[in-house]
Amino acid sequence: MSRPARILGRWLLFAICGLAVASVTGRPASSSPPGRRAAAPSTAGSTITTRSTTTTPPGTRAKGTPRAGARTVATAFAAAYARYLQSALPADRLPACSPAARAIVTQSGPLPARLAIRQLRLTAVNGARGSWAARFAILDRRGRGEVSAELVLTPTPTGWEVAEVVGPDLDTLLAPPTRDVRPTGPPAARRVALEFTDSYLAYTYGHAGIEALRDLTRKLPAMLGQQPPRVPEGIRRLDPRVASLALSPRGTEWLAGANVTDGRNTYQVISVVGRVGGRWLVVALGPGG
Repeated sequence: MSRPARILGRWLLFAICGLAVASVTGRPASSSPPGRRAAAPSTAGSTITTRSTTTTPPGTRAKGTPRAGARTVATAFAAAYARYLQSALPADRLPACSPAARAIVTQSGPLPARLAIRQLRLTAVNGARGSWAARFAILDRRGRGEVSAELVLTPTPTGWEVAEVVGPDLDTLLAPPTRDVRPTGPPAARRVALEFTDSYLAYTYGHAGIEALRDLTRKLPAMLGQQPPRVPEGIRRLDPRVASLALSPRGTEWLAGANVTDGRNTYQVISVVGRVGGRWLVVALGPGG
């Protein structure tokens, strides 16, 4: 075979192989020279549409986002609420506040200017889950004090939310300070009433004889001795004590009412304390004595 014939036969063989490869891959044979990468097809004038695979419903917390605990929400709200009470923050800036809670806060309003609040500082937030109490240290024209607010939290798909707010008691804040006008009685009269009541309990429970009675006039032991107490063994084993004692004036004398408890019963022992010969003594027993 001549040389031109052999060259033609090789060219035909290469062409046939190229057609076979194209038919298998479904793509035309590349005509790019070896070692050069073909240019990417142009996307000019075309639109590429991608489909989102996110399945999180609108309004819910995205997966992986940390959910704030009830304490964190209550503390953040309480700190902001302290600023609101001082008119330093509008109600719509309160964090994690439901529309119902915001309406309550707006209705109650900040603390009145006539209170002359100089400082209001959050000091503690205590509670668990849905019930929390926020305490604030307050400094006003009358001095230092403390107020509190109650918070009701509720869980939502996106975390805890403040559902209700009970603000500070304005009646307490606005009321003028009052002194305790209840008479306490002379200290000596109070001491005599207490000592007599202790000895009287020992006598009536069978723990001591009539000679143990203290701080009373001479006629009272004779009167009490006419009907000595008959104490059952069950009563004798009890331990009576004075829980509290209050004095109230009765002319020049003082009526002493002692609240007594023995672990089984609670009752009153009433005595009358007066001045006799320059000293305080029990001069009579009341209905409870």
